[in-house]
Amino acid sequence: MITTNEPETWQQLQEEVARILRECGFAVEVERTLFRMPAAEATWRLPDYMRASPKLGR
Repeated sequence: MITTNEPETWQQLQEEVARILRECGFAVEVERTLFRMPAAEATWRLPDYMRASPKLGR
């Protein structure tokens, strides 16, 4: 058994997994933000090629 700790939340599980991976020699980052988008640009929009097309009968 790798650990006897039983996490109560997903955050505790995340930290426990990170600890185990560090002990195995991995470089671990928890809760890393990969990129940030300004709020004005955060509105999601369906790409043009996915929109309704008369050719597709939609």
